[in-house]
Amino acid sequence: MTERTFEEQKKITQETLSQCDYGTLTNRIMVFLYTHLESSVEHAYAVDRSKCRVKTKSDVFAEGCSFYKLVLPFIIGAFIGDVVETLFCRAAAGVWMSRSSLVLGPFSIVWGIAIAMATYIMYNYRDRSDGSGPSSARL
Repeated sequence: MTERTFEEQKKITQETLSQCDYGTLTNRIMVFLYTHLESSVEHAYAVDRSKCRVKTKSDVFAEGCSFYKLVLPFIIGAFIGDVVETLFCRAAAGVWMSRSSLVLGPFSIVWGIAIAMATYIMYNYRDRSDGSGPSSARL
């Protein structure tokens, strides 16, 4: 989502209202009510509007971290974790041992949960630089 200042959003709204057909009674009433309510709210809540930001819809495809964006890493991590554990048991013990935690399919839930949690945590820290994390205290 991109952000606009309050003045930019107000200008866009006024341009939209100026393009309305004032010939119909409904449009004239709508414009009157909008401008009257807007001035009443501005008068009642006198705020420095230069600091206000209005979020608008951005052109970014699939923005944010949703349930589906955590399910895919979970499935991939569960499968790769099971394969790695099976290969490790073969190398360490010399026998093929199934390390799957589900009855159907080669999936290890522990590895899937770990990858999904790591994805979620890293997504929450995506905008921070190296020194601004929660454990950034210098020793």
